[in-house]
Amino acid sequence: MKPAKPLCMLFVLSFLIMLALVPPTSVSFSSVERPKDMKAIAGEGHYYDDLSNGSYRDPENTNASWGAGAIMADTDRSVDRLDSFNLPGSVRSLAIQGREAFVAAYRTDTNLDSLFVLDISNASEISELSNRDSSKHLTAVAVSGDFGVVGRAVNGDLFFYNLSKPTDMFDAFLGFDDYNFTVTDLEIQGRFLYAMRLNTDDGFGLSIYDIQDPSNVIAIDSSPSFNITRGYGIDIQGDILYVANGEHGILSVNVSNPYSPERLDTLDTITGWNCTDVIVEGNRVYIATEYHGIYVVDASNVRDLRILGQCDTLDKANRLAIHGKSLFVADGTQGVRVIDVSNPRNPTWLHQASGFYAYCITIHGDTVYVGTDDGVRALRYMHQTDFYKLASYNERKALDIRVQGEIAYVAGGSDGLYTLNVSDPANPVLLDNITVGFPEFYRKLDVQGHYAYVADYGPGGGLRIFNVCNPSNIEYIGVRTFSQTTDVDVEGDVAFVANGNNGFAILNVSNPSLFALSVSGPYVDISITGGDGSLGNITALWNQGPHLYVANYREFGGGCFTYDISDLANPRMMSSAAVYKSYEIAVDGDIAFVNHDSVLRVYNLTPPNNTQLLTSFGWIDNITGICTDGRYVVVSMGDDNLILLDASNSSDLDVLDWQDEPTPLGVFIHGENVYCAAEDHVSIYSIYKGACSSFREGLSVAQSIPLDDTERAMVSATLHSDYWHQSEVSVQFQLSPDGGENWENVMPGMEHEFEHIGSDLCWKINIHNGLRDRTAFIYDLDIEYTYNEAPEAPVLNDPGETDGDGNFTVSWKAAADSTGSIYSYELQIASTIEFDSVLDSWVTDDVNQEVTNLEEGEYYFRVRGMDEFGMLGPWSNVENITVEIETPTTTTTTTTTTTTNTEETTTTTSDTDDTNGQFWFIFFFDSTLLLMIIIGLAFVVIVIIALRRR
Repeated sequence: MKPAKPLCMLFVLSFLIMLALVPPTSVSFSSVERPKDMKAIAGEGHYYDDLSNGSYRDPENTNASWGAGAIMADTDRSVDRLDSFNLPGSVRSLAIQGREAFVAAYRTDTNLDSLFVLDISNASEISELSNRDSSKHLTAVAVSGDFGVVGRAVNGDLFFYNLSKPTDMFDAFLGFDDYNFTVTDLEIQGRFLYAMRLNTDDGFGLSIYDIQDPSNVIAIDSSPSFNITRGYGIDIQGDILYVANGEHGILSVNVSNPYSPERLDTLDTITGWNCTDVIVEGNRVYIATEYHGIYVVDASNVRDLRILGQCDTLDKANRLAIHGKSLFVADGTQGVRVIDVSNPRNPTWLHQASGFYAYCITIHGDTVYVGTDDGVRALRYMHQTDFYKLASYNERKALDIRVQGEIAYVAGGSDGLYTLNVSDPANPVLLDNITVGFPEFYRKLDVQGHYAYVADYGPGGGLRIFNVCNPSNIEYIGVRTFSQTTDVDVEGDVAFVANGNNGFAILNVSNPSLFALSVSGPYVDISITGGDGSLGNITALWNQGPHLYVANYREFGGGCFTYDISDLANPRMMSSAAVYKSYEIAVDGDIAFVNHDSVLRVYNLTPPNNTQLLTSFGWIDNITGICTDGRYVVVSMGDDNLILLDASNSSDLDVLDWQDEPTPLGVFIHGENVYCAAEDHVSIYSIYKGACSSFREGLSVAQSIPLDDTERAMVSATLHSDYWHQSEVSVQFQLSPDGGENWENVMPGMEHEFEHIGSDLCWKINIHNGLRDRTAFIYDLDIEYTYNEAPEAPVLNDPGETDGDGNFTVSWKAAADSTGSIYSYELQIASTIEFDSVLDSWVTDDVNQEVTNLEEGEYYFRVRGMDEFGMLGPWSNVENITVEIETPTTTTTTTTTTTTNTEETTTTTSDTDDTNGQFWFIFFFDSTLLLMIIIGLAFVVIVIIALRRR
């Protein structure tokens, strides 16, 4: 017995052969690849971008900088060496205020020409305003308003100066203090001077002075021994002072009461390494440790300082400066080092400017000033880019804003006070909010250290104080009640409060926890009248050194006043400027920016008893906020604009850019960004890119939004670009014809035919670096592209009302295509006019299609054309037809034949239409199918016979 398996396989094989020989009745539609040998006569488009504005910048593109003619991978390594100003002797310290730099020259041979005042209004052309003979071995300088102090190494003397006439320092000397030990660093906050000294055997390395009256500086005999014997550097934020104590590490000291400072913590983990400088920014403290690089310290708990990260420098880290995420190090023979501190646990060295010995460093706006072995150098690491929006926070109201470190503090009207984490400016995150009082109206605020001071204009409001040491858990401390609190400015332990029609008040806030309970220290109310004798309406004020500048909002008879506050209990008005409807004031050194009704005015404040108008900017109106940063000024126009100005020349302001922003109010510049309180939301704008702001390890991407918004299929494009990159860097250009769904690599200068089809052309640049300190620049993009229009809709012919057998032809008139030719048509059939359930479809290059074997029912048809680039046109008109297959009728014929022996009856049934007597099975089967079955059966019989013979 032969196995049955081969026989079964033969049956299956035979059946499959028969099916394969049966011709198909339809073809299913599928995507058709574009023929490579065909090209339409297409339209042409052109796009050019020098990256000077963000019109086509993809708002989701945050991985690379954009603007100023460059896209940077990793970081912008370019350093503009603006100017060098040679001085007799090395520069161990310099201080900048407004447009003036005060420079202490370390001269070993003479005291002649040792203190200089430089004009830095144009950093590319530094010039000397004046100089004077001070002392040999000058090592430190600090400035506040028109008060200046310098210290020297030998004998450790301190010298005090009146800087109200920076162009003439001949009569500037005020007095001195015999300090006895080498002065290493000076810091001024409010009415107190903090001085650091070196090589003190008694441990009293910190001295504090009351400088409220510059002509009568008073040493405070209250500094306890904190074992500061190697004090090199100090910095202060709010009421916390940080000391770099040489090989003894760093200290945190509470100076809320300068008459009784309190040591909080000593970080001795780095004991044995020479700590030479310390700076604080928010909850981060940065330490220079000479030949051991820099450290980043977490100071969120000032009683428990903790090291986060460390980065080596190549030489002697002397002094530090911070700007956004860029830490600048005066690194001795290695010049200036720039370190990215965006990740505090992994600070990373990026690049340097060398060729000089760097002793000290400070930042003013976008420019770094370096004290070197032969004078002062100006370097520009930050570059102004397109002024564009990074993000918005829309959940709460916003009337005023301040930023400290990575936290934004917002006065939100009836929404109270709230904090935002802005470590990623493109994604602000709410941390906490608090509202005290009813009905509350938190109008303006100031932040100093761990406290926020809020001007609550609501009934029963006043000056409210909050503890923001933990910005995720704001704590309310208390309130000093005022009837019309409109503004507040806090400097050290003194708060200056604008009280509307009641003038202004000066308060002691040295102990915020007792603020609401007592009136200790200086406290005074000052009433101001207008020029017509009526009571004024104080809306804004600004303290700088021994002077207070007050803006009076009056329709007539208003003014901007300068007060001498060297005696806090008895402020004395020195001068005034005739302005009215003044709502905002900002002071930068000896320049004041004030709104005068609908005009921005700029005043010269030196000397302070003779305020002089420099210029007016007439088309800026309804000013609600002003902020300055170096040569940049940002003004908010309450209706709908933020204006970015270049105030390098204070007598001739230059508009750089502006942004449409609904109802902008308070503005604040911090790091590289502008923060705007805009009534019902907070907006964050990029003002310029810092040295480390664009750094990304590995891959950086820049991407555009669609360049062409018309419904046209992209055929090809040629991209040209002016770009530069270093070794170990690769730059890949890409284009997408479909809005970014598919990206195709392109070679600059070569025409590229798109593989995919779409109508939204975008570009993208991928920049990949092999080393962290490498970068690339894209200066411009020029794209010429071709496109073709979609075909028009064909016109479908009416196939008729009914069909009797389910077999007929559907035809249409050819579709027109203005920029190409038709490659194929797609015909669809459905049982409903909505085509929500397509029964079948055909693709053909003809203008007709045979339809067969339809069952009874109503059918709908539509057709559309596709050109050689795969661009589909619109659907045609819809036509329908009803299929009604006729049912055959039959007749029965009976024939009777009679014989002798039998009777036989035969009955035959046939179609009445068929008179040829064909057999029923011929009509039941298609002739081709019948033939295939006969062939298959014959093949099976042959196989069976063959098997039996075996």
